[in-house]
Amino acid sequence: MNLLIIDDEPLTVKSLKENMPWKELGIDEVYTAVETRFARQLIMALPIHIILCDIEMPGESGIEFLRWLKESTTCDVITILLTCHDEFSYAREGISLNVMEYLLKPIAYDELGQYIRKAIRQYQEQQKQQQQIRDGQLWGQHKNMLARGFWQDYFSSNLYREEDAELSISGLTEQSFVLLLIFQISDTANALSSRNISLLLETQLKEIFTPFRMEGVLISPQKDLLYYVAYSSEDVSETVLQEVYPAIKNLLFSMQINQNHLIGCMETFSSIKDLHRKESLLLSYLQKMEESNGFFLLDPDQSVSMSIEQTMSDSLFQEVIEYVKHHLTDEITRQDVADAVHMNADYLSKVFKKKAGITLSEYIRQERLNYARHLLEHSEMNINEIATLLNFSSQSHFSSAFKKQYHCSPADYRNHNP
Repeated sequence: MNLLIIDDEPLTVKSLKENMPWKELGIDEVYTAVETRFARQLIMALPIHIILCDIEMPGESGIEFLRWLKESTTCDVITILLTCHDEFSYAREGISLNVMEYLLKPIAYDELGQYIRKAIRQYQEQQKQQQQIRDGQLWGQHKNMLARGFWQDYFSSNLYREEDAELSISGLTEQSFVLLLIFQISDTANALSSRNISLLLETQLKEIFTPFRMEGVLISPQKDLLYYVAYSSEDVSETVLQEVYPAIKNLLFSMQINQNHLIGCMETFSSIKDLHRKESLLLSYLQKMEESNGFFLLDPDQSVSMSIEQTMSDSLFQEVIEYVKHHLTDEITRQDVADAVHMNADYLSKVFKKKAGITLSEYIRQERLNYARHLLEHSEMNINEIATLLNFSSQSHFSSAFKKQYHCSPADYRNHNP
């Protein structure tokens, strides 16, 4: 630890340097200056940790020197002021310049030694705190980088690797509560850069989720889309979204940027393992919606809001119909159809029945029987072969279902439609 003595009285400087037990106090080097101009050069060239400075000096006073030190340098030092005059104005100035002590001359060496020890302790504690801050900042940056890399890879690879070592390091566990928000960026005449939009959005979203002890990162796995993943390894109440959702909406308005639209926000928390399926569901709705600038909640497991229910567009309905028609000879179920269009099976059945008037399972059976009728008219296949092709459990089951649909047996239908 190094100390600098600044005093315009050479004898005082010499006495202090030679008579104080600096090594015992913990001071390695003692530098001296009889005027502040040389002191400035020493400060800029050498590591100085403690300054013992006189106030009343010709030219530049000790107060003026410390003001320069504070305003013009980044030096991290502990300062002790010495003066022959007990004036309150000096003490007040010293306080404003973060001076540790204001001492009256002459001062006994043993008393000064106590203040030097105090200055050393204060400097060491100050350095410890700053190091902790630096370590915390570095770890926070490293952790955020790991989390961002994990999620970028997660959505880009469409694969969750349980053995991924970055999982726990980035603050995640398999039991983490995850919430996905998807934003869309659209260009405007006065558009900010995508980078600036991302920085602004991520900073303010963190402020929204931090009170709920949720961390989060913003990534862009697809062009013109921003994903914000909020997550916590602690139990999070489902009511959190009821509070953050309006805040997010207000955020977009307060930013006064037309380029951001929240196009999907999950209504229930997900696990990391199941998040890909829910992401696919969100994106599926985005692709089917006629107006992509919606602002809605989506619960892929239970129910969805009315704003989503109204987006069961003709194109999505047609996609279901086409899938069924192309898989009539396969052993398909409503779950297979739901997986193909990235929807929850129960919800798909609900909205399908609302649009078609029959359930999805009934529609699949109806289309199989329509195809069976076509085969009876235009093929040489016997009834058992048709039943097997269309995955009926037996010929009798096929005949019973056919008769219920067309009010005649398959054999009678073929005889009347040669």
